[in-house]
Amino acid sequence: MAEAVISVAVEVALSKVISILEDPISLAWDFKDELNKLRSSLSLTRTFLQDAERRQLDEPVKVWLEQLRDIASKTDDVLDEIAYEHLRRKVDTRKRTQEKTHQIYDVRREYRLLFGHHTG
Repeated sequence: MAEAVISVAVEVALSKVISILEDPISLAWDFKDELNKLRSSLSLTRTFLQDAERRQLDEPVKVWLEQLRDIASKTDDVLDEIAYEHLRRKVDTRKRTQEKTHQIYDVRREYRLLFGHHTG
């Protein structure tokens, strides 16, 4: 049963990595290679866990799997932080774009007022 929980945690973490890697904005960040390595490690871990679920395991292996579950949980937390930062940057970029657009319209409006005619 514990192995199934670990396997689900790894699946969730893996799907988060893939989601981040598929977004073009995240590809511009400097940690693309690290995310690819993490995806590879999580895929390998998933395969191992699927095999472990099919076998009867002795106590030392169960302890090791529990440690692996903790690592998967920490990985999931880190990926949540990355996803949050990614979303925050997207929102910041949109806000800056909107501010720049408003500035352009303000300048055009001031130009029209100053010169008394329409432009564009």
